[in-house]
Amino acid sequence: MKNYLLTIILVSICIGIADIISPLANGISKYTKTIGILIILCVIISPISKVIQSIDESFFDKIHGNLTIDEEDSKNKYDDILQNYLNEFSISELNTQIKNILNQEFTIPKEECDIIIFSEQTGENLCISKIQILLSGKSIFKNPYEIENYFSKLLKCDCIVLIK
Repeated sequence: MKNYLLTIILVSICIGIADIISPLANGISKYTKTIGILIILCVIISPISKVIQSIDESFFDKIHGNLTIDEEDSKNKYDDILQNYLNEFSISELNTQIKNILNQEFTIPKEECDIIIFSEQTGENLCISKIQILLSGKSIFKNPYEIENYFSKLLKCDCIVLIK
């Protein structure tokens, strides 16, 4: 630190002497002052370059490694959110389609049936493991075994028809 201050003082004195010696008539004094200020700035900034040189390159690699891990984690997080959204949408759409089939094939009004879909996710795939169909109103007189067999064959999963 002592050498650093001594260098700044000596450079300032040298620039002052050069300014005094420079001829005033040609206007060189302005340029001498400008160049002197630039030299002093370079001397003041020089320790920063030593600090940057002393930083190990592995330091930047560690920072880059941490940033890439964070980017991957955030990408995985958003992939999971998207996958969950798509799964919920798929189950909702399947629920609507089952109600349409019940209406078309078995003449069960959509208001008289509720569908519960049990699903599980294996990797990126959504698997339907079980479907419960809850019937109410006049639909309770429909043959539950016929409905169970129809959906078991169609969706290749367990289907249970219950009465509300």
